[in-house]
Amino acid sequence: MQQTKTASILEVFANVALSAITSLLLNRFFLPVLGIHVSGSQNLEMVLVFTLASLIRLYVLRRVFNWISEQFD
Repeated sequence: MQQTKTASILEVFANVALSAITSLLLNRFFLPVLGIHVSGSQNLEMVLVFTLASLIRLYVLRRVFNWISEQFD
């Protein structure tokens, strides 16, 4: 059974939202250990850029794999 486009996008958003929260927390505590100091707004901007890239990448990749699997059914 194929996943619908709506289910795909919802799964991608849930996955990326959890990843974004994880990134915010890791950046907040781990970057200073490496000697990299960023403000809260810089951290948020950085995470938002990577989050948007992840949303697009994950959704496109999921749709490509669904298309490939349809070719072999």
